Amino acid sequence: MTRTHGRCLRGQRLLEPVPHGHWKTSTLVAGLCLTGITAPYVMDGAMTGDVFLQYIKQILAPTLTAGDIVVMDNVATHKVAGIREAIEARGATLLLGGIEDVDQTFVNGRPIGNTSEPGAARQYRLPAGTLRAGDNHVVVNVLDTYGTGGMTGPANIVGLSFDDGTFVPLGGDWLYRAASTLMGHPPRTPWESTGGMTTIGNAMIAPQTSTLKSAGSTKTPR
Repeated sequence: MTRTHGRCLRGQRLLEPVPHGHWKTSTLVAGLCLTGITAPYVMDGAMTGDVFLQYIKQILAPTLTAGDIVVMDNVATHKVAGIREAIEARGATLLLGGIEDVDQTFVNGRPIGNTSEPGAARQYRLPAGTLRAGDNHVVVNVLDTYGTGGMTGPANIVGLSFDDGTFVPLGGDWLYRAASTLMGHPPRTPWESTGGMTTIGNAMIAPQTSTLKSAGSTKTPR
């Protein structure tokens, strides 16, 4: 408790430290669901409509899954334009640019897509609930069977594109690690023309037949 009276020498100011006396207004906003608190956010000052809208877009909406219902009380800051639209249109697509050759992509440990077309731009729609408040992790496993391989960009299109028009760029420096050569080579992929199932299939469906002449005899290999 803060003391309201004290003693000091006449003519001097009485000073007394007061704990937690920053004299600032702090606002805590969060979602309360059956499993507990979600998407907490603390800010200095009072909540405003603009701040609450950005909270919905950047913090709360990424945690929502299909079927969730958001209930808000009758505070004026909850009535600004765009709140409902931000909740209903919070789908997201991960744009990775071109990749050589084959990729398997994960977001927060969840597989969200793979493509086996060398150099093609990757666009993966994120299932509801994939993103979460705070940090999110994107992992791309790349297999290259010919050439230099890797993510070819361009960097300016790599990012998260949200349905509300927001774009979060991810074209900066990525951490990467090459697989150890001690692991050996992976199995040949079926679409490889020199060693895959296509070649084997052609040999079975339309085997090559030719006539070989040798020492007066004729043989047709099967």
